[in-house]
Amino acid sequence: MARTQGTSARTQRLIAGVATVLVATTGAIALGRVFQGNAPTLRLAAAGISSAVIAALLERRNLVLATIVSAAGLTIAIGLLVLPETTWFGLPTMETLRAALDAAGRVGEQARVQVAPSPPLAPLLLAGLAGAWAAVFAAHSLAFRAGSPLLALVPPVALVAFADSVLEDVVRPIFGLLFLAAATALLFADGLRRVQGWGPIWTGPGRTATIDVAAGRGARRVAAAAVMVAAVAPIMVPGFGAQGVIDFSSNDDDRVRIDPLVLVQASLNRDE
Repeated sequence: MARTQGTSARTQRLIAGVATVLVATTGAIALGRVFQGNAPTLRLAAAGISSAVIAALLERRNLVLATIVSAAGLTIAIGLLVLPETTWFGLPTMETLRAALDAAGRVGEQARVQVAPSPPLAPLLLAGLAGAWAAVFAAHSLAFRAGSPLLALVPPVALVAFADSVLEDVVRPIFGLLFLAAATALLFADGLRRVQGWGPIWTGPGRTATIDVAAGRGARRVAAAAVMVAAVAPIMVPGFGAQGVIDFSSNDDDRVRIDPLVLVQASLNRDE
């Protein structure tokens, strides 16, 4: 006798949460390269995973409520992971808020002075932790609330791209491949929900595999092929690993510069 099969709403939320945790972990590992040592990476990963868990648990709640709870969780994470000496038994205090505001005000100054990988100073670690937390929460909201999985990957991709832009070491594609694997898991979770939303799936007798198991078999092959192609394709692109045509990071003082005031003055005189 034919029967319907499918994944329950709880299973779908669990798969979505696991996919978001994978994205958070890989993004934190990539971002942690801008700091010295492994401790900052672990703190960033803890913050990202906590943000993913809160977003997954409050997925069916109002977005405003979820955002408020996430902001409260970020405050606690800052106190525990960045400013533990200002907390009271792990809970943030007014001193924690004042110290966090002071550290946030010194982010720009420290970013100009320090060179990556930098020591895990409070202002820089605060900025990285807040960025990772916000990126993960935004990714989950865009993927599973707004139904835009590709747009959801933009915030965590920014974390990976930022780390690559400030580091001048050799190319390390392993971080990009790890993130790509996590991104495919998020796309799979979204695709599973979309297929489930089309309606019940009827199967004949003797077939016991659920839709997530059946779809997962093909998804693993597609994901593995995509990661392999992504690992090899950049090497075949002309100019891979070469210097840019224009070096925007050059500090050569002998370059010719145009004063914008002089340029405007010349234009005004020409109009007269």
